[in-house]
Amino acid sequence: MRGFFIIAMTALLAACGFSPMYAEPETSNVLFKTINYSESASDGRTGFWLEESLRDRLTAENAPDRRADLSVTTAERRVNLGVLSTDRATRADLYLTVAYRFTAYDQSGAALPLIQGTFTSVATYNIAASPYAEITALADARRRAADDAADRIARDIAFKTKSPK
Repeated sequence: MRGFFIIAMTALLAACGFSPMYAEPETSNVLFKTINYSESASDGRTGFWLEESLRDRLTAENAPDRRADLSVTTAERRVNLGVLSTDRATRADLYLTVAYRFTAYDQSGAALPLIQGTFTSVATYNIAASPYAEITALADARRRAADDAADRIARDIAFKTKSPK
């Protein structure tokens, strides 16, 4: 009887749209086979992480045979927070501003309307007394900011692009 109750509750939860809190996020239905990525005015590592995150979110091997061009411009700015009486900062905010231009093409090769936007992601990190720890914390902040910017770009493209039929 207890097994039947568990199976019944699982079926009811699945029917109501329940998804576990730690489940993998669903990908959008706007997937492309290839994206030609061009980057300008970016830190090499941040640009690399941004490109990898965008490829993970926008391309798939089993996607329809569609392609797109994506041009991204990034700018970083660091603002020190939590300054001690010795004028040494203990925390900092990393602002990553990303401007993008996205052009998708249909199966016949005709360009679809241009999608563009600008987003700013903020990642806070601690500045340790050790310079090596600070370098690691800054790299982690750059990766988090790039992931956040990629999420926001992918959502913006998904909302503004019609899904393939």
